[in-house]
Amino acid sequence: MARNFVKCVLIVFFLFLTSNVVFGEGVGTTTAGFLKMGVGARAIGMGGAFVAISDDANATYWNPAGLTQIKSPEISGTHNQWFEDIRSEYISYVQPLAGKLSGVAGIDIIYMTVSDIEKRDDAGDKAGTVKVNNLAYALSYGYKLNNDLSMGVKLKGIFQEYGDNKGNGVAVDVGFLWIQPVIKNEKLSFGLNLQNIGPKIKTGSEKEKLPFNIKGGIALTSPERGVTLAVDMDKPVDNKMKLHSGIEYWFREIVALRFGYEDVGDLGSGSGFTAGCGFKGYETEEFNNVLIQFDYALVSFGDFGYTHRFSLAVKF
Repeated sequence: MARNFVKCVLIVFFLFLTSNVVFGEGVGTTTAGFLKMGVGARAIGMGGAFVAISDDANATYWNPAGLTQIKSPEISGTHNQWFEDIRSEYISYVQPLAGKLSGVAGIDIIYMTVSDIEKRDDAGDKAGTVKVNNLAYALSYGYKLNNDLSMGVKLKGIFQEYGDNKGNGVAVDVGFLWIQPVIKNEKLSFGLNLQNIGPKIKTGSEKEKLPFNIKGGIALTSPERGVTLAVDMDKPVDNKMKLHSGIEYWFREIVALRFGYEDVGDLGSGSGFTAGCGFKGYETEEFNNVLIQFDYALVSFGDFGYTHRFSLAVKF
């Protein structure tokens, strides 16, 4: 009965996500926007379509329920180079648990900074510059409800600093992952993640809502062919529904090519298209069974140019 109930909840949320229901506030009316940026060059190279995949250490961001697919300790880091002086860093560590807990735990930190933002006084004159710092640190836990269905929870602390204005807050993510085998070794997976559930954050004198988002998606994986196809839909509280889609192909499990699309708005020709690559290197004599993976992703923002992400992961 519990299994059927959870499946019904998944179906209801997925239908809601893919409908034209509009809820919440207007565009740009939430705070902690750095939580929307996405992490991991692999996922970004696939257009950010990753909620139904989430099979590496970056599952702590995309869908904590996906942590249950990880069988050994793993650490991953991402550098995100945006426009001008905007940059962000992300690091996560995942550890399968033994004993009664029998799930998978993860910790992660995301940090974004912007230097030398021009500040103006009430008269509109220049009044120096300010620096923006944003930080979120989190604990995640994924647990298998049964052979097909997993659930994950993430608790995060949020810190924001804009010049002299500072604010703190907390938020929760709740994710589900349902995997079904299809032909031969292929599998079809459905993912759902309710992100940034929490109270308003007061930064300075203003209280603002968190960027609550419903993320749902579907993925088809064929290990024998080395191909994964994925489609995600986002419904943020402060914007329209957004589409993400991507494909990944591994050649002999050593080199990967990725292409995708994500809705970044009408920013000119080619905006929203993504591309990426990955490389795996296996054990050495000193470190038996250690896997090192490097990934790169490029995202087009049309007339604004491109952003770059670099990731390095180590699996023990």
